[in-house]
Order: sequence, then structure tokens, then C-alpha cells
Amino acid sequence: FENFLTKYHKQLEADYIIVTDSDNWKPGKPALTSSLRGVIDATVTVRMTDHAMHSGMWGGPVLDSITAASHLISTFHNDAGEVAIAGLGGSKSADVVYDEAEFRAEAGLLEGVRIAGSGDLASRMWTQPAVSIIGLDATSVAHSSNTIWPETKFKVSVRTVPGTDGREAMATLERHI
Repeated sequence: FENFLTKYHKQLEADYIIVTDSDNWKPGKPALTSSLRGVIDATVTVRMTDHAMHSGMWGGPVLDSITAASHLISTFHNDAGEVAIAGLGGSKSADVVYDEAEFRAEAGLLEGVRIAGSGDLASRMWTQPAVSIIGLDATSVAHSSNTIWPETKFKVSVRTVPGTDGREAMATLERHI
């Protein structure tokens, strides 16, 4: 696809694009989405030691890479579940009201699961940034042993607010990490 865009760049120049895969606001109520959040992602490697070590010998003063990665990941949100990466922008208000009970049912949230963030519920989906860990490479439970694993990788996905420059958002994420 990238080659196609490079080759036909001049023919594809436009003031606007139309994406036709957005949902209707509600069944029977068509919608025209005027902006969408963008996305950036990064693969982060947390390396603690140059080799695996026995936890009985080294555990305590040496954290395993999964614990260190977990500490880093926990800095992406505050206790309320708001994105805590300074500089990603956003607005806590939206032009529509999304009923919480309706949202919970449509999202399939289990009873007792807290909805993260603050501000209008719709703004948390469309005008505020979102951060998700979409992949994690670590020792599996099936292959675990009493070993401090030296390296853990995770992939972080950031939904950027409309109008955000992706390069600036990536620089903001890198500074945070």
C-alpha cells in the first residue's frame, strides 16, 4: 500500500478523504463522522540483565523485566484511568451524550468493571487520547520457572486526538518512556 501511495501521490492529493467504515451513532440514526482519532504505536523493550538468573539467588535486589515493564506501563494512566502522558492534548467534552448503561451493554463490560477516565463518556472515545497495551512478549505460564527473565517487550498503541501530528505524538510518547 505504501508503494501505491508513493507512486500515485500526485493523483491522490485531496482536501478531504471519506472513510466509510465508521458506525452509525445508533441503530436507525445515520451519522456523519467529521473526525477520527489517529494512531501511533511503538514496541518497547525493557532489558534488566544480560542473561536469565535464578530467582532464589538474585531475586529481591534484581527486578525481573516483566515487573520493570509493568511499572513503566502503569505510568501511562493515572489512578482514575486518564491518560497520564503529558502533551497528548484532547478535550473532556463532546457534542453528543453517550448513556453509560447503553455504553456498558454495547461494550460488553462485565459487572463491576469501572469505566476509565473522566469527562463526557463520548469524549473518552473521540476527543481524548487513549493508550492500550496491544501485545506483550514475556515468559509464558506454561514455560515459567524460578528464573528472573532478562527482557520483556510490549507494544503500546496510542489513539491521538483529532488534529494531532503523529510525529509530535510519537516524540511525546518517547519523552514519557
